[in-house]
Amino acid sequence: MRDFSLPFKPEELLAQPSDGRLWASDLPPVDDWTSGEANAALDVLIGRLLSTHGYDLAEDETFSLIFALLQAWTRLDGVVHTRVVDLLLDSARRLVTTVGKLKKTTSKQKDQTSQQNAL
Repeated sequence: MRDFSLPFKPEELLAQPSDGRLWASDLPPVDDWTSGEANAALDVLIGRLLSTHGYDLAEDETFSLIFALLQAWTRLDGVVHTRVVDLLLDSARRLVTTVGKLKKTTSKQKDQTSQQNAL
């Protein structure tokens, strides 16, 4: 999973940053897709997000697809809108849950280490 920082302007995500952060590269031609093609791409994307607990959102291919879908938002079908919003919310919830678990684990490890050092 790559780092991401929210730019001032969305267009800044189209330029490759020098520090290796996530950016929108190789955007798929979603404007040329039929509703069926967009839904098929979302089906594949949802499968990847479910199997990675949302982490795939921060991979190049997935990020570029989401960025392209958001750029073409006004030209897309309402069903696609709903699916994109649902998958972003679901991925965010999964990531927040995972981060919470990691923080708890890290906190417990720090407590155990400090207790062992006190002995």
